[in-house]
Parts: sequence; C-alpha cells; structure tokens
Amino acid sequence: MKALDEVMVEDTAGDPISGLKWTHKSLPKIQTALDEAGYALSPPTISRLLQEGDYSLQVNHKYLARKVGVESKLGLYSNLEYRLGCCRAAAESGR
Repeated sequence: MKALDEVMVEDTAGDPISGLKWTHKSLPKIQTALDEAGYALSPPTISRLLQEGDYSLQVNHKYLARKVGVESKLGLYSNLEYRLGCCRAAAESGR
C-alpha cells in the first residue's frame, strides 16, 4: 500500500544483511498518520500490512521492564509482609 509506505519512510530501520525491517512508530501512531492521509485502517489491519511488507513487529522493552518492575515490587512487598509477620509472631511468643 503506497500510503503506508509513505508514512513509514521516515521511521523505518533495519538490518541490511538479514533484510529485517522494523519501525519506530507504534501502531496507534501509524493509524493516526494514515487517518490524516485519508485512510481509515484498524491496528490489526496495519499490523497485517506491515507483516506482508516484511516488517518485524517489535515490543517496547521499556514497557516490559516497567511492567515486570511493578510485579517484582508487589512480590517484594508480600515477601516483606510475610517476614514481618514471622518476626511479630516470634516476638509475641518470646523467641
């Protein structure tokens, strides 16, 4: 699709040896740019078109790190609560 190629020209990166291509734009940003060009496409359709154009869809690693960090903090807090409970129980029993 020519309109998609025009939207992607500035934000396409890749590896010349393997031929792998990817974009720095998210699907919602690509959708907004296509809407402005007069094309109403859904993110799944854009994703399919990018895959047909040999783009590799990448995940934002900062988002994954942030998500894992929250889960890790929750695990840390529950571990601390458990330890505090054990310490309180030991103190109450006179250990």
